[in-house]
Amino acid sequence: MADNGAAQPQAPAIKMNILNQFIRDMSFENILAQKGAQGEVQPDVNVQVNLDAKKRSAEHQYEVAIKLQVSSDNKSGGDKLFILELDYVGLFHIENVPE
Repeated sequence: MADNGAAQPQAPAIKMNILNQFIRDMSFENILAQKGAQGEVQPDVNVQVNLDAKKRSAEHQYEVAIKLQVSSDNKSGGDKLFILELDYVGLFHIENVPE
């Protein structure tokens, strides 16, 4: 191959820093403990996950939130056993990534 002396332009390196991560909101309701367990319990667990990402007002900052809802019903009888709702957030500084 011939070297024509022209350098190929390089894309700037991606920079990413985790600024913060925290629980924004959490709720846990232990219905089984409140009512008291009677007989055998066969849990049927349901998990829902939602992800939300948005740009913040500060330059190069983004917020990503994972929202979890976990609930469980007793397979025999359908009684609710517990409900957990969690909103977990991460704040990131990201540069050199196309919009």
